[in-house]
Formats: sequence, structure tokens, C-alpha cells
Amino acid sequence: MNEVFVTVNGRERVVKFINSDKVIIDGREFRYDLSSENEFHYFLRLNKKTFDITKVAKDKNKIAILTEGNYFECKVQTKLEKNAETILAHSEKSHHKEDVVSPMPGMLLKIQKNENDEIAIGEPVLILEAMKMENEVTSPYSGTLKKIYVRENTPVEKGTKLFRIE
Repeated sequence: MNEVFVTVNGRERVVKFINSDKVIIDGREFRYDLSSENEFHYFLRLNKKTFDITKVAKDKNKIAILTEGNYFECKVQTKLEKNAETILAHSEKSHHKEDVVSPMPGMLLKIQKNENDEIAIGEPVLILEAMKMENEVTSPYSGTLKKIYVRENTPVEKGTKLFRIE
């Protein structure tokens, strides 16, 4: 059984192909037939309803179609492609280079890490006091704390560079 993930206008559906004329969409079974008049014009029959589909655009696994006067943007992925996309997105996030800025004005109370320390996502780097409350500023990425731009017991404004992670 082949399984694909189809996202239509931002809503994901799981489609399982049972055989050459049966499909399960979100747990409901349908008989189907797909035929093409040419590379842009298709007819899709689900049970007894037929859809006249015109392919408007295609880019890798993304496709735009028109059917019954409605426009749909679709993305089709196999389970392997979906898993790879998830892993790649996480990988890009964990190897990011970025300056972290102060989320609010306040007084920098304590720096809990040193330059060149390895840090993980969510690990506290410093403590910022704002409106008489202590707030931990954590690392949004895993990596190395390359640069600390501020000193303890100094005021910072919102948007002030605090540290850099690579």
C-alpha cells in the first residue's frame, strides 16, 4: 500500500492507495479512476462523482489546479519525503548562526555561560531583570556561544545584541 501526504490550501490529508482503483482518504475508502486528456487536463472520479481538473502550475512536488471554478494549491509528499523535510528543518535550526537580542528593556543581572561554550536549544545563557522580575534568556539553537556582547550589571534596551550562536 502506497501512502502519500497531500496538503491542499494548507490542510494536510493522508491518502493511501490500496490498489489500482481503491484509495483511502482520511480514513474513508473511495473507488477512484484518474485519466488524462493531456498533461494539463485530467478527470478524477471518486466513487460516483467526477472532477474536471486543470493543472495550472507545477514545481517539484507542488501543484496548482482548477476544478469546478475553485483554485487549489497542493503539495504531495511520500512518507520518506515528509520525514526528510522534518529532519532537514530541524537540522537547519540546530546549525544556525544568529545574534540573539534582548526581548525587552532591563538590567542584565548574570551571564551564565562563557564564550566558546557549547550550548543546547533552550539552555539558559543569561538572566535579565525587567519590571522587577528575573527572566532567563535561553538559546534558540544548539551550537557554540561565539560572542557575548554585554556585561553583567548593565542596562539593555529592547533589541540590544546579547550574544551570538554559531
